[in-house]
Amino acid sequence: MPDNTSYQDYHRSLIHKLAEYINTTAPFNGGDLDELQVIFKEKLCQILAPDSSSEEQMEAGQWLLSQIVGNYQHIMPSVPRPLFWYFGGECMHYLGDEEIEHYQKLEEAYHELLSSKKEAAIYEQVVLSFEPRAKSQLH
Repeated sequence: MPDNTSYQDYHRSLIHKLAEYINTTAPFNGGDLDELQVIFKEKLCQILAPDSSSEEQMEAGQWLLSQIVGNYQHIMPSVPRPLFWYFGGECMHYLGDEEIEHYQKLEEAYHELLSSKKEAAIYEQVVLSFEPRAKSQLH
Protein backbone atom coordinates (compact mmCIF):
# COMPACT_ATOMS: atom_id res chain seq x y z
CA MET A 1 0.00 0.00 0.00
CA PRO A 2 1.51 3.35 -1.01
CA ASP A 3 2.30 5.93 1.64
CA ASN A 4 -0.41 8.61 1.72
CA THR A 5 1.26 10.74 4.40
CA SER A 6 1.97 13.64 2.07
CA TYR A 7 -1.73 13.95 1.19
CA GLN A 8 -2.74 13.97 4.85
CA ASP A 9 0.02 16.44 5.81
CA TYR A 10 -1.00 18.86 3.07
CA HIS A 11 -4.61 18.96 4.25
CA ARG A 12 -3.66 19.04 7.94
CA SER A 13 -1.63 22.14 7.20
CA LEU A 14 -4.70 23.77 5.63
CA ILE A 15 -6.80 22.77 8.64
CA HIS A 16 -4.27 24.30 11.04
CA LYS A 17 -4.24 27.57 9.07
CA LEU A 18 -8.02 27.68 9.14
CA ALA A 19 -8.07 26.94 12.88
CA GLU A 20 -5.62 29.79 13.52
CA TYR A 21 -7.88 32.15 11.61
CA ILE A 22 -11.03 30.94 13.37
CA ASN A 23 -9.43 31.39 16.80
CA THR A 24 -8.67 35.05 16.00
CA THR A 25 -12.10 35.81 14.54
CA ALA A 26 -15.36 36.75 16.25
CA PRO A 27 -17.15 35.14 17.94
CA PHE A 28 -14.43 32.58 18.66
CA ASN A 29 -11.84 35.05 19.90
CA GLY A 30 -14.00 36.25 22.78
CA GLY A 31 -14.78 34.77 26.15
CA ASP A 32 -18.52 34.06 26.11
CA LEU A 33 -19.62 31.49 23.57
CA ASP A 34 -23.13 30.15 23.12
CA GLU A 35 -23.80 26.41 23.06
CA LEU A 36 -23.40 26.03 19.27
CA GLN A 37 -20.14 27.97 19.34
CA VAL A 38 -18.79 25.74 22.13
CA ILE A 39 -19.66 22.65 20.04
CA PHE A 40 -18.02 24.30 17.03
CA LYS A 41 -14.78 24.80 18.99
CA GLU A 42 -14.94 21.21 20.27
CA LYS A 43 -15.30 19.89 16.71
CA LEU A 44 -12.38 22.05 15.63
CA CYS A 45 -10.25 20.57 18.42
CA GLN A 46 -11.39 17.08 17.41
CA ILE A 47 -10.22 17.66 13.85
CA LEU A 48 -6.85 18.89 15.08
CA ALA A 49 -6.33 16.09 17.62
CA PRO A 50 -3.71 13.64 16.37
CA ASP A 51 -5.35 10.76 18.26
CA SER A 52 -8.79 11.10 16.65
CA SER A 53 -9.76 8.41 14.18
CA SER A 54 -9.89 9.35 10.54
CA GLU A 55 -13.64 8.73 10.47
CA GLU A 56 -14.20 11.01 13.49
CA GLN A 57 -12.11 13.73 11.89
CA MET A 58 -13.98 13.47 8.59
CA GLU A 59 -17.39 13.68 10.28
CA ALA A 60 -16.26 16.60 12.44
CA GLY A 61 -14.79 18.35 9.39
CA GLN A 62 -17.99 17.97 7.39
CA TRP A 63 -20.02 19.32 10.29
CA LEU A 64 -17.61 22.21 10.84
CA LEU A 65 -17.56 23.33 7.20
CA SER A 66 -21.35 23.08 7.00
CA GLN A 67 -21.59 25.31 10.07
CA ILE A 68 -19.23 27.84 8.53
CA VAL A 69 -21.32 27.95 5.35
CA GLY A 70 -24.60 28.23 7.26
CA ASN A 71 -23.75 30.26 10.34
CA TYR A 72 -20.34 31.92 10.01
CA GLN A 73 -20.26 33.25 6.46
CA HIS A 74 -17.71 35.88 7.43
CA ILE A 75 -15.21 33.00 7.81
CA MET A 76 -15.99 31.51 4.37
CA PRO A 77 -13.40 33.53 2.41
CA SER A 78 -10.68 32.06 4.64
CA VAL A 79 -11.69 28.43 4.16
CA PRO A 80 -9.25 26.75 1.77
CA ARG A 81 -11.34 25.26 -1.03
CA PRO A 82 -9.43 21.94 -0.98
CA LEU A 83 -10.90 21.24 2.46
CA PHE A 84 -14.37 20.86 0.96
CA TRP A 85 -12.98 18.12 -1.29
CA TYR A 86 -10.90 16.58 1.50
CA PHE A 87 -13.80 16.23 3.95
CA GLY A 88 -16.19 15.16 1.18
CA GLY A 89 -19.76 14.11 1.99
CA GLU A 90 -22.09 17.09 2.27
CA CYS A 91 -19.15 19.43 1.69
CA MET A 92 -19.10 18.40 -1.97
CA HIS A 93 -22.32 20.40 -2.45
CA TYR A 94 -20.33 23.59 -1.88
CA LEU A 95 -17.98 22.91 -4.80
CA GLY A 96 -18.68 23.78 -8.40
CA ASP A 97 -18.44 21.18 -11.16
CA GLU A 98 -15.14 22.67 -12.38
CA GLU A 99 -13.68 22.45 -8.90
CA ILE A 100 -14.76 18.83 -8.49
CA GLU A 101 -13.19 17.97 -11.84
CA HIS A 102 -9.99 19.79 -10.82
CA TYR A 103 -9.70 17.90 -7.51
CA GLN A 104 -10.42 14.59 -9.25
CA LYS A 105 -7.57 15.24 -11.68
CA LEU A 106 -5.27 16.18 -8.81
CA GLU A 107 -6.11 12.94 -7.00
CA GLU A 108 -5.58 10.88 -10.14
CA ALA A 109 -2.18 12.48 -10.79
CA TYR A 110 -1.14 11.97 -7.19
CA HIS A 111 -2.21 8.32 -7.08
CA GLU A 112 -0.51 7.69 -10.41
CA LEU A 113 2.68 9.13 -8.94
CA LEU A 114 2.25 7.01 -5.80
CA SER A 115 1.84 3.83 -7.82
CA SER A 116 4.76 4.56 -10.15
CA LYS A 117 7.25 4.50 -7.25
CA LYS A 118 9.73 6.31 -9.49
CA GLU A 119 10.05 9.12 -6.99
CA ALA A 120 8.61 10.25 -3.70
CA ALA A 121 5.04 11.39 -4.20
CA ILE A 122 4.58 14.74 -2.55
CA TYR A 123 1.00 15.94 -2.81
CA GLU A 124 1.87 19.63 -2.51
CA GLN A 125 4.14 19.34 -5.56
CA VAL A 126 1.28 17.83 -7.53
CA VAL A 127 -0.97 20.70 -6.41
CA LEU A 128 1.65 23.25 -7.47
CA SER A 129 2.07 21.59 -10.85
CA PHE A 130 -1.68 21.97 -11.44
CA GLU A 131 -1.93 25.54 -10.14
CA PRO A 132 -1.44 27.47 -13.42
CA ARG A 133 -4.04 25.27 -15.12
CA ALA A 134 -6.43 25.60 -12.19
CA LYS A 135 -6.32 29.39 -12.17
CA SER A 136 -7.13 29.59 -15.84
CA GLN A 137 -9.96 27.05 -15.53
CA LEU A 138 -11.53 28.20 -12.27
CA HIS A 139 -11.49 31.95 -12.87
